[in-house]
Amino acid sequence: MPIKLSGRENLHTLDSHTRPLGVICHQCGHRALLSLKRLNAHSGNMKLLTSLRLVCTQCKARDFKMLIFKDQAELEAWEWELHAVVKPSF
Repeated sequence: MPIKLSGRENLHTLDSHTRPLGVICHQCGHRALLSLKRLNAHSGNMKLLTSLRLVCTQCKARDFKMLIFKDQAELEAWEWELHAVVKPSF
């Protein structure tokens, strides 16, 4: 189960876990993984995760649930779910 966020987590916190940020759009349920590089997450970057200005690529909403994964197995399980819920394109 991903780490429960308190609202005080920042990009330094994310970098210390060495795994991408998981996001789920509250509006349409679209899910994505955002890499540390894409978010400019590095040691010492104290920008709060709650201040990230993310926009859903599916519905353009800005309200997300964010997930920090505790370990690689947890991330891989979430990635498997992410790819298993592929909608047919016809």
